[in-house]
Amino acid sequence: MLFTLITGPTYEKAHETLRQALKRGVDGIEIRLDTFSSLDFAQIQALRNDATTIKVLFTLRSSSQGGSFQGPEEERLGWIEKLCALYPDIIDLEYDVEPAFRTKLAQAFPNIKFMSSYHNFTSTPADLPALLATLRSPLTQIVKIATMAQTTHDALRMMDLVRSHSGTEHLIGICMGDKGLATRALGPVMGNYLDYTFLDAKEQTAPGQLSLDELLSTYHYRSLNKETALFAVIGSPVNKSLGPLAHNAVFDQLKINAAYLALQVAPTDLGPALSLLRKLPFKGLSVTMPLKEAIIPFLDEITPRAKAIGAVNTIEIKSGKWIGHNTDGVGALNAIEQKILPQGKKLIIIGAGGAAKAIAHEAVHRKANVFVLNRTVHKAQKLAADLHCRGGGLEHLSELYAQGYDIIINCTPDAEPVPPQLIFPKCYAMDIVYQPKDTPFLVHAASKQCHLIYGYEMFLQQAVAQQLIWFSRLREKAQMHQIMHTAIQSHLI
Repeated sequence: MLFTLITGPTYEKAHETLRQALKRGVDGIEIRLDTFSSLDFAQIQALRNDATTIKVLFTLRSSSQGGSFQGPEEERLGWIEKLCALYPDIIDLEYDVEPAFRTKLAQAFPNIKFMSSYHNFTSTPADLPALLATLRSPLTQIVKIATMAQTTHDALRMMDLVRSHSGTEHLIGICMGDKGLATRALGPVMGNYLDYTFLDAKEQTAPGQLSLDELLSTYHYRSLNKETALFAVIGSPVNKSLGPLAHNAVFDQLKINAAYLALQVAPTDLGPALSLLRKLPFKGLSVTMPLKEAIIPFLDEITPRAKAIGAVNTIEIKSGKWIGHNTDGVGALNAIEQKILPQGKKLIIIGAGGAAKAIAHEAVHRKANVFVLNRTVHKAQKLAADLHCRGGGLEHLSELYAQGYDIIINCTPDAEPVPPQLIFPKCYAMDIVYQPKDTPFLVHAASKQCHLIYGYEMFLQQAVAQQLIWFSRLREKAQMHQIMHTAIQSHLI
């Protein structure tokens, strides 16, 4: 169930939010009365009466549990007892409320579901099953655990907890913060009893909450269920990834029961994160910097192409086996071939990391004359030696400029990887960075009348290649590309 937050601070504003929530078809509302400027029983009753067609949850959160109620605890509990007389569907009682008070309410109002909620705004406890055990009570119908995710591993632990208990009890497991996004986006997959959202950013009550538009439009919340296959991009940073927009749009329009999200995973967290990803219903992953090489030892198999490159950007999970692929090179060269055929052309690659390796391999395969240049010279020389092409330091660019070249590709995160005066006029210039769309490198190239190949064009080509690995739907290749292109256009900056 999807509950929209209503925070006031005025009753007039609360009624307006409720009207909008009813139009948007949410399943329920959480009225956060501790955020209202005043408590007025008659006004609260009027608000409750206007919400008879959906579920209603009353919360009067104490300051010790992250709420805004400033009065004494005796006064707060008195108000909660009064609120029960309005017969909401659910009352949120923090886990530390005295058992005697909880018993009193449960006996007086047997038709109300009472929640036992726990909040930790700094971390996620190491033993979540033990925490859950302490929160259970015969007088509690719903348990809510909300913690701060310090790592994606925390969020995956929470997801595993909810999924393993959702069949036997009403449980809500949420991780706050940007690393907890998965717990908020995938509630129906994990089995959360309910999920929280908001209509207006001013009504956000915890870090990392997703808006109703994000849940419905990006993650297609209403289509998710316990049979939904999960996909994700892992790496760091991933907060600007276009993957969720592109892949979820394909899943939605082609009626594939799947969801895709971004998981921030640092190299130090890779092992623990992967152990939990193997337990959850993930069927494929995208891998971005800085994990493309670090991921290899954790895989069961690796394709000959990815092995030759020495980097993986795509994982296929098939019959329990994790198989590493690489679509970076194919994506880049397919994007280039929309503008110019690389065969016989002088092609310069700036950089020697995972993406540069993939692109260099594919460019050589398509018979381009490849030159690899890198600030760390020995890396460029090694890659060039492996591919039987030329490589060296960035100082060689002056020589190549004097000779003239056809294509130059920036495979580094540097905004200005080469001096602008060494970008050859009217060549084809590509930057694999896609946010921003017009990188400083491409802006300089445009000033030299170069033909531009944007990073998002490579992204789309490699993302389609990933979909073909995961689903083998070759007939829909062109349709996938168009769906992704449409989905991300308004998000390019």
